[in-house]
Amino acid sequence: MPRELMFEVITADQASEKILSHWQLPARLERVGLRDTWNRILSEDVVAPEDVPGFSRSTMDGYAVNAEDTFGASESLPAYLTLRGEVPMGVKPEQVIDMDETMAVATGSMLPQGANAVVMIERTAKIDDRTIAVFRPVAPGENILEKGEDVGANQVVLRRGTLVRGQEMGVLASLGITEVEVFCLPNVGIISTGNELVEPEKTPSPGQIRDSNSYTLYGAVKDAGGQPHLYRLVPDQEEEFRATILKAVEENQVVLVSGGSSVGTRDLTLKILNQLGELLFHGIAVKPGKPTLATVVKDSSGTNTLVIGLPGHPVSAFITFRRLVEPLLKGHLRELLPPACVYGRLTKNIPSQAGREEHVRVRLISQGEQVLVEPVFGKSGMLTSLTAAHGVVTVSLEAQGLAAGSEVAVKLFKEL
Repeated sequence: MPRELMFEVITADQASEKILSHWQLPARLERVGLRDTWNRILSEDVVAPEDVPGFSRSTMDGYAVNAEDTFGASESLPAYLTLRGEVPMGVKPEQVIDMDETMAVATGSMLPQGANAVVMIERTAKIDDRTIAVFRPVAPGENILEKGEDVGANQVVLRRGTLVRGQEMGVLASLGITEVEVFCLPNVGIISTGNELVEPEKTPSPGQIRDSNSYTLYGAVKDAGGQPHLYRLVPDQEEEFRATILKAVEENQVVLVSGGSSVGTRDLTLKILNQLGELLFHGIAVKPGKPTLATVVKDSSGTNTLVIGLPGHPVSAFITFRRLVEPLLKGHLRELLPPACVYGRLTKNIPSQAGREEHVRVRLISQGEQVLVEPVFGKSGMLTSLTAAHGVVTVSLEAQGLAAGSEVAVKLFKEL
């Protein structure tokens, strides 16, 4: 094993550059059905094939009118219109409205020909079966949605890079678009190592702990737009560890190995990964996260798979994933998806040591119109310091901490 790569600490930015010089996430595309578009990212612009709405319709219950027939109407001097029937929902009216005529409409009804506005029913009174009184004038276009007013045919309605949520799904459905092209979810394998680990459903013996990192990383990969794949826990046994790594390399574009990257006689990650591929670095100037390593391992087709060895402490593994791995998973979307970030004022000093990039967990406190940022201090093995936090504040390599009262940027774990 080349000892020169043992904890030659580099910056996080240098680590990213080293990775990207040896490995790139392929921007694979696929077509998915409408119901599967949620939380996916469009890889192409969506162009409207038709107008929405496809016909002019009422946005209120009331009466379809020619607006000019209501001009000057008031409580003391109403406009009287002849009622020519009503427009049922979902039916195209055959009746044409002439001067001083009207038809009753419901919200969503198609406007009859000759109408260009709707008077709210509250502004009218029915005199008899054939006559209504209008007590307030309406302007052309009032209380209606014109054909194509929402979306015009051939209009780009959703841009490449759009994250599809419920409202975007509704737009697609309204246009009759039942299939779109999206970026494929990168496959990310997750392997936790160590004799001390047991599955969450088991009762640990003295000296053992339940595996939490696999599930912390599973959720983090999901949030980052990846497709996580959990592998069984691997003990500190060389052949079993090697076989699991090779299997994961065949099945994923990225493999995360949690634990076993600190220097120690029983840690196998560095040894095995150095044998299987090209070790890019071991050690980054980030707190928490120093013992992180990375390598590229070729699968059976000769394609490079990125393997990241994350620290065993839960907070360290999570913060390092956010700092180093998540941007790689979103690499082809970097210009499309701005990071979720808010600004606020620190409530306490954050001490730090120059020469390393520190990521401090923080929670947000709303105080009137001001956002306060409160540090959540805790050791890197304390999972509750993550659940109590909304995001992190980064202390740069050059800084020796941040002062209380200073404005800071909070990178959110997830949009609030």
